[in-house]
Amino acid sequence: MSKQRSPSAHRPRLSRFVFIALALILIAAGSIVAFWPRPTLVDLAAVVRGPLQVSVDEEGRALVRNPYLVAAPASGRLERVELSVGDLVEAHKTPLARLWPSLPPALDERAREQARAVVKASTAALEVAKVERASAETQLEQAQSDQARMQTLFERGLVSLSELERYQQVQRGAQSRLEASQAAIALREAELARSQAQLMDGEPSPADAGAAGGASQEPMTLVAPIDGQVLQVLHRSETPIAAGTPILEVGNIEQDLMVEVALVSSDAVRIQAGDAVALEAWGGGESLQGKVARIEPIAVTKVSALGVEEQRVRVTVDILSAPEARRGLGHGYRLKVRIITWQDEDALILPAAALFREEGGWAVFALEQSEEKTWTGAAVKRLTKRLVTLAANNGLHAALDSGLNEGDQVVLYPDKDLREGQVVADRNSR
Repeated sequence: MSKQRSPSAHRPRLSRFVFIALALILIAAGSIVAFWPRPTLVDLAAVVRGPLQVSVDEEGRALVRNPYLVAAPASGRLERVELSVGDLVEAHKTPLARLWPSLPPALDERAREQARAVVKASTAALEVAKVERASAETQLEQAQSDQARMQTLFERGLVSLSELERYQQVQRGAQSRLEASQAAIALREAELARSQAQLMDGEPSPADAGAAGGASQEPMTLVAPIDGQVLQVLHRSETPIAAGTPILEVGNIEQDLMVEVALVSSDAVRIQAGDAVALEAWGGGESLQGKVARIEPIAVTKVSALGVEEQRVRVTVDILSAPEARRGLGHGYRLKVRIITWQDEDALILPAAALFREEGGWAVFALEQSEEKTWTGAAVKRLTKRLVTLAANNGLHAALDSGLNEGDQVVLYPDKDLREGQVVADRNSR
């Protein structure tokens, strides 16, 4: 009689089969999840509308446009200057300095005789020049008379045109000789005056003998040429001084202040006279308004702080803000100059970090409007490459002419591995 297996004998085999099947299912599911395409995480930004400016930024200096350098009009002894830098002065009233002019040195007997001889020679030369002028006048009168007579004969047909022209030429020559003689007289008169000045006695009078350094007892007072302030005192102490030596510098800071900036030549060609300027970081609360007044047509070589040679162009800026708005700003003060080369109050603005070069122009990676769902249910979008044209670019933001619309999302800092149609997701939404 054969033996039959009990139902409990099949249970271990069935349990082992179920366990293996479940393990295979889990492995397959894990492999699918592990190798399922995942969206690339990117940084996104939106295209918006708003104001945008493009500018050239550089440090500048505030300077008085027309400073007046007060110098000694003659050699002499300068008294101590009592004014200090910043003192207010009034035009043609405020005394700036007092100068005691030096007397000319006295001539010795030999030099005096030489000077007298020069005066006699100059007088004789003047008389000769006058005689030559009288002769030139006589010749001119004769030439005019001959030319008038020949003109009458020519009109009657008795002489030829060439004969008339010859007499006209003679008249013009006589006129030139008269003018030359008159110029010679002026020259001789100047020489005579110079020789007489050398003969003048420079011996100080007994009343002037006590003046130090041979200076006269009538001082010259130098007064302020304009309303303004003292900018520099170049000679303060009492000292002998030569003619033409600068003593003080005066300027009107309140009414005559401007800004000077040295731009790199590649930036200077981007601006033009009349461009709006914002003057910032000068120490006041608000920026000052100005405009480009002058761009010099020549550049000079300057060495930067890094030792690089640069071609710099000097640009002058007029300050348009009222003096009350820039109170405290003085001569030589530093400030930041921002020259606006382009601006739009309602520009279509795109972050410059989204741009990359494509086919000789600019392009961006934008997101398609339609969304897709991943196996986890997350919303993703695909990339599309857009060629764009720019109206301006200030390095941080760019103004668009075409290629995108307001609200479009673009990829910032696009990686070189990104491709059109690739699935991406916003990194900041995770």
